[in-house]
Amino acid sequence: TDDVVVSATKTVTVGITDAQVDVVGKRVTAVASFSKGKTVAFYVNGEKKWSKLSASDADVVLNYNLKKGRNTVTVKISGGFVTSEVIVVK
Repeated sequence: TDDVVVSATKTVTVGITDAQVDVVGKRVTAVASFSKGKTVAFYVNGEKKWSKLSASDADVVLNYNLKKGRNTVTVKISGGFVTSEVIVVK
């Protein structure tokens, strides 16, 4: 009898932790991607508005209505990732 060896390979795609900030009118949307096990925090003008430990790599989507004027929106993900945008609402 011949021995039969079967092997299987599973490919796991791992993304890089990332975040982006978009705005339409006065509504800002921040999206954090691939942040499983990390804390995602959302700040407007230096004030923390939301923070939570991400349970999966699914996108974390945050929406917030900005006040009129100059606003600095920042997304911080534990482990050192930070993105910040200055948005002027008229």
